[in-house]
Amino acid sequence: MGEGRVAEGCVEPSSESGTVQIPTLVDLDEWSSLCSTGHTPNIVTGAILRFLQEHFADPDKIENTALRDNIFVPQPEDTTEGLVANGILIDPIYKWNPQNFSLRPAIYIKRNGMQTQRWGINDGLTVGLGKDKQGQLKTYEGEYHTVGVMGSHTLFCIGREGAETEVLTSEVFREIQHFAPLLRRDLKLKRLNVTEVTEVSKLEEYDQHFVVAVVMGWYYFEKWMLKPIAPWLKSLAIDLRAS
Repeated sequence: MGEGRVAEGCVEPSSESGTVQIPTLVDLDEWSSLCSTGHTPNIVTGAILRFLQEHFADPDKIENTALRDNIFVPQPEDTTEGLVANGILIDPIYKWNPQNFSLRPAIYIKRNGMQTQRWGINDGLTVGLGKDKQGQLKTYEGEYHTVGVMGSHTLFCIGREGAETEVLTSEVFREIQHFAPLLRRDLKLKRLNVTEVTEVSKLEEYDQHFVVAVVMGWYYFEKWMLKPIAPWLKSLAIDLRAS
């Protein structure tokens, strides 16, 4: 029986806030959905998506002047108004549609596979719990478990020309790499950095465009604690008599 997730750096929401909002954005000083949901793939994807959208929404934040005409504008919620024709397109990969970026650059974000790394027998880990005010090692009632989780995201930078694609890729690479320490802090990750930037190539599904993949890797600890509420065998009856 699980009773609560163990999360680092999580604080209780302020009692003055009334209804607790649980956003899935980065840079949350007081309350984050990471404290209640953990690092689910869609939350990490959403954080990267929001981070890049905010960067390209402000011309003053864009380093390369050649990209300052490609400002991100959110798509209208009412699809009957049509798609935004100008600016850069930044979407998760499941919204892939070549027609949407036919005349503008685009960034598509794809979550790759995840792997777990065991740190102890039965996923138990007793180090790193800290000490109390008396200098004694902190202990927790119940079973405390930890596994390492390693994953990555691929950011597909798409442009109409090879040079445009290279410029966009450099902007994305520098933005992720330079702000990696802040992203690690806000997303409560142990590791986050750009691990690979592929060569420029023609987009197979839409050969009038070019694409470069920027791969960013990340790592965090999945922690949980099991507290016994009732013996799970208590209500199990075994009858050995022959029928």
